[in-house]
Amino acid sequence: MTSANYDEIAYWNNEAGSRWALFQEQMDLALAPFGARGLEFAAAPPGDAVLDIGCGCGGSSLELAGAIGATGSVVGVDVSRPMLAAAEERARAAGLGNVRFLLADAASEAFGEDTFDLAFSRFA
Repeated sequence: MTSANYDEIAYWNNEAGSRWALFQEQMDLALAPFGARGLEFAAAPPGDAVLDIGCGCGGSSLELAGAIGATGSVVGVDVSRPMLAAAEERARAAGLGNVRFLLADAASEAFGEDTFDLAFSRFA
């Protein structure tokens, strides 16, 4: 991962990211009103390809994956390994095959050949 945000990335890969992952359920509850409003505004239709910027532990990515259905796709991107590990586990447990996670800084990532219909961010 290449990025100029070294301090921020270090912060989220140390205690902050691990702590957030540990308290993921409480954090999702606290942020639920913001996420719900953002998802309502985004109104991602079935079949869209969505980039979830700063996806953290994957709560918004999972909601987006449900909204766009099996014909769509979600790429959740975050700089925090601990939070992405939680996101990947949650997606596996939910049986969602239309979501994947990428360890990257969205500010500097090229995303290869991926293209998106919608860029979303609940909190980043």
